[in-house]
Amino acid sequence: MHERIYFQLVLLFGRKSGEKRDMSYDRLSFEIRKMQPCEGIVQTELSVLYLLEGEMTVRCFGDPVTLRKEDILLINAGTEFAVVSAAEAVCGRACYPGETVSRIMEGEDLILSADSSRDGSRSYSDLRELFREMTAEYILPRHRTRAAMDSMLLKLLDTLIENYRIEAGDLRIEGDESDIRMRQILHYIMNHLHEELVLSDLASEMYVSASTLSRIFRKKTGVYFADYVMRLRIRNAVSLMRSSDQNLTQIAMNCGFSSSAAFNRAFKKVIGMGPSEYRKKYRTDEDGAAERALLEEQELKKELLEKGYQISSEEFREETCVDFDECVPSPVRKVWCECINIGDLHELSRANTQFHVLYLQEQLHFRYVRFWNVFSVKMMISDGKTMGHYNFDLVFQTLDFLVAHHLKPFMDLGRRPDAAISSRGSAVYFEEEYIPFASREIWEDLFTTFLTELISRYGTEEVSTWIFELCKDGAHDDENLTLYRSETYDFYEVWHFVRQMICEKVPGALFGGTSAILPYDEPFLKDFFGKCVRGGAVPDFVSFFLYPYKSGTNEENLPHNYDPDYTMEKDMVRNMRRIMDETGLGGCRLFITEWNNSIMNRNYLNDSCFRSAYLVSKAAELWEMSDLMAVMAGTDWISSYIDSNRILNGGIGLLSKDSICKPAFYALSFLKNMGSLLYAKGEHFLLTGKPGGGLYLLCFHFSAVRSGMSDVADSMDLTTFRKIRYEEERVLELAFTLKHCPRQGELTVKKRILDSENGSVLDGWSRFGYEAKLNRNDIKYLQAVSVPGIEMGKVRTDENGTLELKIRLKPQEVALLHIY
Repeated sequence: MHERIYFQLVLLFGRKSGEKRDMSYDRLSFEIRKMQPCEGIVQTELSVLYLLEGEMTVRCFGDPVTLRKEDILLINAGTEFAVVSAAEAVCGRACYPGETVSRIMEGEDLILSADSSRDGSRSYSDLRELFREMTAEYILPRHRTRAAMDSMLLKLLDTLIENYRIEAGDLRIEGDESDIRMRQILHYIMNHLHEELVLSDLASEMYVSASTLSRIFRKKTGVYFADYVMRLRIRNAVSLMRSSDQNLTQIAMNCGFSSSAAFNRAFKKVIGMGPSEYRKKYRTDEDGAAERALLEEQELKKELLEKGYQISSEEFREETCVDFDECVPSPVRKVWCECINIGDLHELSRANTQFHVLYLQEQLHFRYVRFWNVFSVKMMISDGKTMGHYNFDLVFQTLDFLVAHHLKPFMDLGRRPDAAISSRGSAVYFEEEYIPFASREIWEDLFTTFLTELISRYGTEEVSTWIFELCKDGAHDDENLTLYRSETYDFYEVWHFVRQMICEKVPGALFGGTSAILPYDEPFLKDFFGKCVRGGAVPDFVSFFLYPYKSGTNEENLPHNYDPDYTMEKDMVRNMRRIMDETGLGGCRLFITEWNNSIMNRNYLNDSCFRSAYLVSKAAELWEMSDLMAVMAGTDWISSYIDSNRILNGGIGLLSKDSICKPAFYALSFLKNMGSLLYAKGEHFLLTGKPGGGLYLLCFHFSAVRSGMSDVADSMDLTTFRKIRYEEERVLELAFTLKHCPRQGELTVKKRILDSENGSVLDGWSRFGYEAKLNRNDIKYLQAVSVPGIEMGKVRTDENGTLELKIRLKPQEVALLHIY
């Protein structure tokens, strides 16, 4: 019976056809087979299964487990394993004999646990990556020897030991006392199977009586201890007899039998014939079986080859063909490069912030600077109680700076707290700055006077080019956060008044709002925009915030329910358009006034290449869905507080406090430098050109934070960031075939590279050990080296004007190719 079951498993996971094994029969192995149902048998080796295709249900220690595509299941040595059902299942198996594991662990106890079908706390991307790599090598070997495969198997084992090990103290959480004892017994047997095994010795080591241990063992396995050990040893002997040229005496000694006579008796008891007779009988059919197995293996490899499994886990490939004779180019509207958020107006009055604004204008050519808290206590305009006595000196000083440098104000007239959000998602600093106006009359008088003074100082023509916004933040859902004190305060009435004043005094200026957050604000917006249409107070634009949050705000009025997959932004913009259409504002422009991968300004993803890849990929995804997208924000000075004493603090600025360009800055620079005509776009590229000026190919490889870390993806402190893993960690190869190129013959390709080694101040800082205190020379060095890399080369089109290009991108890498 046991022999029949064993050979069912051999058919599923046998040794490679014709492979003989010598004294080192504990070599590592990896193989792929089509699965068939088979009865259970106790495993003598540590095995890890990886399902490539189909679905199958297996049983481990009596528990059914259903595996689906790319699921991983680890089977510890000593575990009973059976295939209950298999629906077109193709499975890879990495195998580690007990002696190998024991030698690596130097006798230390080792119990591992990996089950992706039931364990949602891990992403298993590290194991899947290695299995993809081994699968590619198995199907289409790239090396002359099996050394490469063995190295991958050892790396897989090391990953399991480091990341999937269960410590002895954790066993008690997983089962009752008998289960714990059983695990210890099986572990002991597997580690000493080739030595003399006596139950009393094991009982003494476990501090229990031999009778107690025997009773537990018989209850769990249905057989006596000595019979169990004997059958496992016979299994090993059968494997050696089929796959090696060792003589029977050598096999007996290697499998733990005390003598040849004891081996012969045990073998006949289990198998039903002597070892010599068995070897002769089964070797008679070996050549035919080996030939059949080889044909099956070749057919399976061919099938997997056609499905693309030969591509290594280290990279994956996408191919694109563009025929310029068939392209109808469309104009490129660079909506990401029109406006930058800079913070509250008082912050803009500081020299360091102004320096950053001018640098951003020079490098990125922003036209509008968006700011808020115009009527804040810091600007000292009014005490909020006295009508007619206002001081606009600080406001005008700041606006003078913008106008003098040909920058246009984008002015949010609503109220907004000054806040810094920590890596834990809580406010480290929170202060309301808005002037508490005593009455509606005072507020309306102030605003009317403010518009009049603006026109008097800058002229109607200039102010008519500005943008005014009334943000609803805090002004519609909390009676204590209104723009002025009134028993009958209504946000719509404020909106109607502001719009009317702007239309009368500066009819060319744009007015809109309300910088809402979806889906949290949808009920408010439908009601509010309906009032605007019915009351004749239609805005020139509708504004929203775009952050990857699924719903609402938390107790601190901060967005929550973070989306770590970053797949919802496109749907959010569509919903913005839907709400506008449903309320009669479909003809209005859509402004995304704040946009980032996170609302947190203490999140080190903001400082990394993750953010730059995110911004570029989302710019491509949201192509032409809005009329303006304002990145949050221009400078880290927007959130400089007592806790921001390092060179980087996870701030949302494009520039660090020390004026070092962060990867997000270079992402926008790449977008800005694209051509004015769009020829093609895909999931990982944008192809643009300039009339008569060559081609610009922007390529990017964005990968989300792996699901096992999703709970901290929006609150990434430096310690967590240093351990970060991404869902897709393979290299991406993009292959382009460009037919009938506008320019033919020999061409120059200038490639700008943005990755962890080129243009990342955060990775540069890591070479300083993330030291908090750097001197000025250190900072200047980081500033000098944190720039994108540049490569140049020559390419040539063929006689038909076709150009072939290949670009390889690491995760979170962005590259801009200028072909001219």
